[in-house]
Amino acid sequence: MLKDYLYRKGLKVYEGVMDKERRIQHRKWTGYDKFLFICVTCLWIMAAIHLFSGGKDVQWMQNAMQQARMEGTGQENVVSAFGGNIQGMSIRKVTAGVNTYAKYCDTPLTDAAKADILKRVADCMGIRQYTILDSIESENEVKTLSQMDEIRDVICKIVTVTEEDTAHLSQVHQYLYIGITLYDTIDQVFAYERTVRNLLADWNMDATVAVHLKGELQGNLSPIQKNQVIQTLLRQADVEVVMEHRGDDVYTVYAYNRSIGDAVKIGSQNVNVNISMNYDEQQNITNVYYATPIQMTDY
Repeated sequence: MLKDYLYRKGLKVYEGVMDKERRIQHRKWTGYDKFLFICVTCLWIMAAIHLFSGGKDVQWMQNAMQQARMEGTGQENVVSAFGGNIQGMSIRKVTAGVNTYAKYCDTPLTDAAKADILKRVADCMGIRQYTILDSIESENEVKTLSQMDEIRDVICKIVTVTEEDTAHLSQVHQYLYIGITLYDTIDQVFAYERTVRNLLADWNMDATVAVHLKGELQGNLSPIQKNQVIQTLLRQADVEVVMEHRGDDVYTVYAYNRSIGDAVKIGSQNVNVNISMNYDEQQNITNVYYATPIQMTDY
């Protein structure tokens, strides 16, 4: 059944590409047409290789297909902007991340059960060389699975919170934290976001999944330069500004695009894009942040 599933998925993508080829056979292909055809054909070939090697990792195929569909969207344009120049200013030391914090259950879990949950998360993230440690954080029991290297850091935790109710009975709550930081592969950040969302959906967990990008610009930018950076990112993300604060020290803009996943309420307004900038006097750099739905890490 699994091999049939992967074969049908690969065949469907290939047939779609061939249909497009037939429709445009009377006009000259552009460079983009050729690039798209090659990319999708490569995905089909990779799926075939994966199929005949056993086809056990359905998540791999889903992520590959989703990443292909993501090409050309506003989110991808923002990633491209962070990886290049804005008005002649080069953004350096760019990192990207995904994080979420969700309630898993309200029952006690054994150490083995916690480890199994974390290993299932690691399997979805595609990591194998991880470590698992136990610790106490803010008086809560924490089991942490982590893998850190020059490409990415993945940290997953099961946090056990024990509280007493009004009758002095202990209530146990289990929370799942997932944090991913990418260094040399920031273009994959939204693929990781979708993987995390799919995992939460499969486990019937309702939580906000935040995505954030961070980069550095040399020096203390003038108000004109700051506006140029903000406007470029807003245009790339294709969003409408909801509210903003543009001061000497911190620039913060909140915006909204209904096609972008989660949203939070600020007052009566929906917000799902947060762009901000601040100046680090000690290092003489201006930090640039882009987040959806809102910045959840420290400036």
